[in-house]
Amino acid sequence: MYIDLELIVGVGALLLAIFSVLVQISMKIAKIEAQVLPNSGSSISDKVAQIDRRLAILEATLSR
Repeated sequence: MYIDLELIVGVGALLLAIFSVLVQISMKIAKIEAQVLPNSGSSISDKVAQIDRRLAILEATLSR
């Protein structure tokens, strides 16, 4: 069975192009998700800790 080298290279190039398009699409989706859901990665306990830190800074500033 004889497979032409140009056929192998062509199929490889086609697969590479398809993969490239899929990567670009997934990157655009990730960028949209980051804009729509900016704090989706942080948990509630992280948000509470952040608020506690802000309150501690505010209390320290006001007590001076």
